[in-house]
Amino acid sequence: MAVEGVLCDDTDRGPFFSRPDSDGIFLYHGLSQFFSVVLSSTWTDENQVKSWLTINGITLGGANVSRVLVKDRPGTVVKVRERHLLAIRSAGTHVSWVVDDNPEVGAMALRYGVRPLICPRPTYENYSLRPDAEEHMATWAQVEAEAELQKSLRGKDLPARNDQIEDIDWTERGWG
Repeated sequence: MAVEGVLCDDTDRGPFFSRPDSDGIFLYHGLSQFFSVVLSSTWTDENQVKSWLTINGITLGGANVSRVLVKDRPGTVVKVRERHLLAIRSAGTHVSWVVDDNPEVGAMALRYGVRPLICPRPTYENYSLRPDAEEHMATWAQVEAEAELQKSLRGKDLPARNDQIEDIDWTERGWG
């Protein structure tokens, strides 16, 4: 199971800059009831990762957490997860699932015959919020300009005044 992207926000700045994802932590606790969970991290400091996990309610050394794997050499997220998957399998451990937020990691897992469970971030529904988006979120000036435009459009379409409502023959419309 991936630490970054599933258990917390994916950030390159390190574990202490990452907010926990409650849904990912609930998923971890649910899976750890039935599976031995190996956590895979793209951060390089194992002690920091373990400390972040402990602070956020994931106890290491229990019956169902065998270990935490960290990034040992440079590489993309997919390459790091692939090295971790191969290290687990070379130790003779059966891997049932690979849980990650990256579809490319899921495709890599399928190539090795392992079922992926993709947990994309809800913000990825909006393409502009994705890290690979060509256009990013609107600037504050653009948001204010859009708000002013909508305000001016709404002003032209005001509801009827009370004196106009009184002039309407409601019986004609079947309401009276």
